[in-house]
Amino acid sequence: MPNSIIRVQPKIGQPQLLNSETIPWQLVKDTITSSETEKTVAIKKQGISYSSHGIESEKSIPVAVPGTILNAVLRDKDWLKTNILNQEQLVKEGKTVHTDFFDPFFDTNQQFIPDIFDKGIEFYTYWYYAEFSLKNVASNQRFWLNFRGLNYTADVFVNGVQKGTHLQGMFLRNSFDITDCPSKDGVYRVAVRIEPPSTPGKPTLANNGGVLSVPNIGECVTMRHTVGWDWTISIPDRSTGIWDQVSLTTTKTLVIKHPKVTTKIKGTTAIVTIQTQVYNPTNEQQTGFISYELDGKTHQKSVTVGAGKTLQIDFPPLDIINARLWWPHGTDPINPENKPELYELNIYASTTKEMNAASLSDQHTINIGMREFSNELVKVAVPNDTTGEKTRNSRQFLVNGLPVMIRGGNWMGMDTLFRNNATRYKNEVRMHKEMNLNLIRVWGGGHIERPEFYEACDELGIMVMQEFWFSSEFIYEDSEIPENYKTTCTQCAIDTIQMLRNHTSLLFWCAANESKPPTSLLTELESYIGEKEEALYDTTRLLVHNSLDINGNGYPGTDGPYGILELNNYFKWLPDGYTNSFNPEIGSLGIPTVESIQRMIRAENLTSVPEEYAVFKKTGKNHPIVNESWKQLKYSQYMIDHNVPKPSDQIYTYGTPKDIEAYCERAQLVNHLHYKELWEGYLLHMKEWYTGLIIWKSQGCWTGVRAKLYDWFLEQNGGFWGVKTACEPIHVQLNLENYPTATSYDVHVVNQTTHEYKNLNLHWEIYDVKGSIASKTVPVKTEDGTNTVCKTSTTKIATLTIKDLLTSLDPDLYFVILKLVNGQKTMSRNFYWLSKSGDYLPLDAYSTASLTYTAKGQKTTQGNYTLQTTFKNNNDQLSFWNRLQVRKPIKSSEDIRVLPVFYEKNYFSLSSQEQLSIGIEFQHDQKEGIPELWIREWNQKWVQIPINWGK
Repeated sequence: MPNSIIRVQPKIGQPQLLNSETIPWQLVKDTITSSETEKTVAIKKQGISYSSHGIESEKSIPVAVPGTILNAVLRDKDWLKTNILNQEQLVKEGKTVHTDFFDPFFDTNQQFIPDIFDKGIEFYTYWYYAEFSLKNVASNQRFWLNFRGLNYTADVFVNGVQKGTHLQGMFLRNSFDITDCPSKDGVYRVAVRIEPPSTPGKPTLANNGGVLSVPNIGECVTMRHTVGWDWTISIPDRSTGIWDQVSLTTTKTLVIKHPKVTTKIKGTTAIVTIQTQVYNPTNEQQTGFISYELDGKTHQKSVTVGAGKTLQIDFPPLDIINARLWWPHGTDPINPENKPELYELNIYASTTKEMNAASLSDQHTINIGMREFSNELVKVAVPNDTTGEKTRNSRQFLVNGLPVMIRGGNWMGMDTLFRNNATRYKNEVRMHKEMNLNLIRVWGGGHIERPEFYEACDELGIMVMQEFWFSSEFIYEDSEIPENYKTTCTQCAIDTIQMLRNHTSLLFWCAANESKPPTSLLTELESYIGEKEEALYDTTRLLVHNSLDINGNGYPGTDGPYGILELNNYFKWLPDGYTNSFNPEIGSLGIPTVESIQRMIRAENLTSVPEEYAVFKKTGKNHPIVNESWKQLKYSQYMIDHNVPKPSDQIYTYGTPKDIEAYCERAQLVNHLHYKELWEGYLLHMKEWYTGLIIWKSQGCWTGVRAKLYDWFLEQNGGFWGVKTACEPIHVQLNLENYPTATSYDVHVVNQTTHEYKNLNLHWEIYDVKGSIASKTVPVKTEDGTNTVCKTSTTKIATLTIKDLLTSLDPDLYFVILKLVNGQKTMSRNFYWLSKSGDYLPLDAYSTASLTYTAKGQKTTQGNYTLQTTFKNNNDQLSFWNRLQVRKPIKSSEDIRVLPVFYEKNYFSLSSQEQLSIGIEFQHDQKEGIPELWIREWNQKWVQIPINWGK
């Protein structure tokens, strides 16, 4: 039990977080062994005791809130000593359980942690305990204890009173009025018993979501992927615990509940509709006023609410003239660089008409954007279809009436141990913005994302596709669904909609991942959500039945492929049904930088690298030779084995890597090239064939190496920079449909803005390994003769004929630089390394050390740093694949890198005499000294760049 009691003071409209950063939380093992019929009585007896008298400190351990039970016990030496499996084997392998944290995401550690399927749910059933007191309590104040996420079954006690009984559903918020809970000494004692999902499922490598028979984790409304997936390990406790915020709020006699705000756009006017509920928690009738303030405008209504009753309040629509519209990142028609606009809406409940500190009863603040989402089914072409189909439907999303090509990433959550915070949310969402993506799909096998995630998306202009918790094969037939599952499911669905519907960034809902929920549950969701006035909770958004039918064709679609293809295939109508006009999942590369791999795998397991794949099994599946550490991290070989005469490990097309550093460096080349060409191929045919593409995956909730564009430590890999380049608003690119045998390439401009451009020039340069072999600047010429790059279009502007140049190449590697120039301004720059054979072996020995550089640094408030750098290539050869890294000055640190760092560019290449400026932003703890900037030119050693620090 804590030695001192923390005093807290929530204010109206300002919740007081009760996370472990505010008050200490303790964890104690549940010891109830009663039969099921006696269990409820035993839980109540134990809960009353803990919440009345506290817990014995010698039997408890600290626990982070938010955070899972597993996160706590893996930090307790006694628990590790008692429970870690096969400790003799660990010792033989030179490992130890004597650690501050037995990280389940590191190497093969997870294999030694007892799994709930083997141990039973009692093994990970615990009590959370905390205590606090209140400052300056007024006589008419009421206090509410709020839990935003409990996984899975919870019983809540406060000061000897059971406030919540057998609460179920990971995605259900729970709020308790604790005003009248007795406390003789002024201390509030909170005890919460958390029991894992009753059907935790059996992990298996063969199936996503574990063994797909009953009992299965899908019988509970929780995250399915915690039992394991092809991209993630199983989580031994299935992420059990208080996984989201705990807070204390205060009100008086009128309480605002479930505000609902919608916006529609008519010309330059935004029409805002505001609704809310007002609740009277007292046992007497209450009168008062409900009002709002938005953009300097106010409206007030008088209310009378019966004891214990809730009243619906509908304000008349508000017109905001010349509204500052909210646009997704990069789509503002005035200026694509404009930041998304948000307005602050305040809704008040007061006991008197004149509102003041004494009469204010409750307040909610909501940041809203003035925007209107819509969608329509459009016809897209189906070239070379074997069925004879010439066109098909695809769904086109529009923002404020303008069509937007969806460029998205699949989101798995940040951490299955739920060590989440708002800063990391904002950093991860910013990663997507920096890649020039405009949507995040919150995948249905994971969890419903939190308000902090949506706040970051609102602010940074990233739209969201939010899925519910159904994924792949659902285990119940419609007639077999238990009533308690239906009840929990509908409660969680309603609460989820009410929690998220006011977020400007939420584009549409999806009922399930790759499958339809049972008819009765889907019908229920359709009554809650829809672009119709009769929808009960969200009247402005689309509900898609499943992720494979975003295109509106009635569930005929496919997703994938999840391997990599020959570069030319990305520019074609993909073979064997992989082409979906709105593809929710494609891609699978993700090996990170060597510095990150070294934080994932023990050094002794990195002495060799995954071998080149040489032999096919009869199944046609590739099974590369890797050690257990790589298997544990869900390693997937960089193998092209589809529609090719000979399989090819793409990392080995750059030569045989001599060590793990060389292996990871070459992986970044493959990441960059394939993700860039994937996007260039899709965007070349935007509107013609496609209306949307979502990368599988853009990030992950653990350290695994499959399918990511930045790693769990928040360092970007090569794929990040490939996506960023290809998805820029104005982009010049080659059409690689006939690569590598082509002797000429069409050059196109992909314009995703609402502006048209004239009087443009194309500058191109070609290098071999010795230096420049050709360059030219030509006016842009379009096939229609207007020489205009139209808005939201792809336009052929030139043909680059290289037949004669390729004839003389020795070796056959060459570099291409394209620049789209408007006057003195370079609007787009694109860089390729290509070869006549499709192999890149000459890069293994290629090396230049030719850069000169400058760096100026500025430290702003709260540890924010900016660097302005310049680089120049002084060599006749092309300077290839230069990598920047911001480092801590403390060399004894576990990781020398400062992370995350937001570079304008990285892994950059420069032609002879070319100059480049790069801005860099990051946060750094001043206690660790002055940060450093380092650079590594291709096949060279790291060199420190001196920084001139300003004052």
